[in-house]
Amino acid sequence: MFYHGGQPYNDKKWKKLWMFFNPGCQASIQVSCENTFNKDNKNWINLDDATSGVVEYNFPPNTRSKLLFIKISESSTNTPFTFYGLTCDFDIEGQNR
Repeated sequence: MFYHGGQPYNDKKWKKLWMFFNPGCQASIQVSCENTFNKDNKNWINLDDATSGVVEYNFPPNTRSKLLFIKISESSTNTPFTFYGLTCDFDIEGQNR
């Protein structure tokens, strides 16, 4: 899945991501900040699993892109994940690229 904050044409400086799941699940989460849909160019970052029900991620300073890609993988056979949604804090930087 991908997230563009309602403005896919604008560059964003990503600050923080919150994702919400059912507690106890063991979903694995990866994110990638990119400007293209080309799957060969993505640099995936592994986040913590979703066991607590909330995954919080502070982006490294100066992380910028138009699109935020999110990959959620099932890691448990006992407690499948339910993804409830996400919210993300970012600054709009205009159409720089």
